[in-house]
Amino acid sequence: MSLDGSIKAVDGMLPAILAAKTAGFTILYLPPLDDFPLQQMEGLVFRFVETLQEVIESFSGQLSVFSTTLSSPSPPSTASVHQKDFKHILGHQQVKKALEIAAAGGHNVMMTGPPGCGKSLLAETFPSILLYLSHEHQF
Repeated sequence: MSLDGSIKAVDGMLPAILAAKTAGFTILYLPPLDDFPLQQMEGLVFRFVETLQEVIESFSGQLSVFSTTLSSPSPPSTASVHQKDFKHILGHQQVKKALEIAAAGGHNVMMTGPPGCGKSLLAETFPSILLYLSHEHQF
């Protein structure tokens, strides 16, 4: 909140929202947010306000603020959403095996080599072999 009473978005709002959910809060007052993963937060009611006065009026019943209840996220689609697929890479058998092992075990990978040897192509196709993250694991 700024000195004039306007509600502002700040860094670290996502961990604060998760902490509020863990603490048992069901209604949260937030500033209007753009490009924030609120659709992933099921079980919470978000009320979007611009000033502290709107919050006070909402508590007293004088103002109905815009609120939204978000439902559970839709299940992942089985269709591939990746533009480049790992299975279309020819050759590079040792590197492909190493990437498959890293994907299966959740390991990090560091690729080195001269320009043009395929590092970027392999890195761009790597997400196509990863499993879909569940709702709990996305945060």
